[in-house]
Amino acid sequence: MQLSKYFQSKEEVHHLWIVFFRCGVSLFALLHFGSIQADFENLFGLNAFVKPDISLVVSSEYLPTITGISHFLDIKYANLLMIIRYLYPISLLFVFIGLFSRLGAICALFLQLTLTNSIDFFCYGVDAFTTICLFYACIFPIGQFKSVDVLLFRDRKFLISTNQYLWVFQFHLCIIYFFRALRNCSDIIGAMVSLFGKLSIATMLLHRLM
Repeated sequence: MQLSKYFQSKEEVHHLWIVFFRCGVSLFALLHFGSIQADFENLFGLNAFVKPDISLVVSSEYLPTITGISHFLDIKYANLLMIIRYLYPISLLFVFIGLFSRLGAICALFLQLTLTNSIDFFCYGVDAFTTICLFYACIFPIGQFKSVDVLLFRDRKFLISTNQYLWVFQFHLCIIYFFRALRNCSDIIGAMVSLFGKLSIATMLLHRLM
């Protein structure tokens, strides 16, 4: 009852949440990318911990990789890697300040997918959440409030309501955490079953020894 009442509410959600979303996602992705700069060549370079040709074997065939793009465009791997290394943070900065926000978000998402798919061995949960947030940055009207786009394109008509976008994002997060909780519960149950099994075996051995 309360849930349906919430989604059918006509009350307008303050648009500052989408400004926080735009700035928060881009800033987090920038900090995350900056944190790996000391080991950037060890992760992505030709002489990386896992060579690009080996990483290509386990990477998704449906997503771009640095090796795949370099072969497709006939560009040296090292040169393409340098371009991506500078273009990715620049696109995130565009998202942060709200300059050509959607174009910057699309570019950032493509480059982030390329980087993560190129080192699938080293990716973890935070990379998946970054991908999700950048995807929503592509489809949400992130440049319509408190952005440079608003100053440059004064004649453009902007949306007023952002309720539906917030609902979609909240619903997606609920699904993620719900199934994550189910997985944790199954892990706990599995561990308990394993523990009880070991205890029963130990008890049986003790009975035989006695």
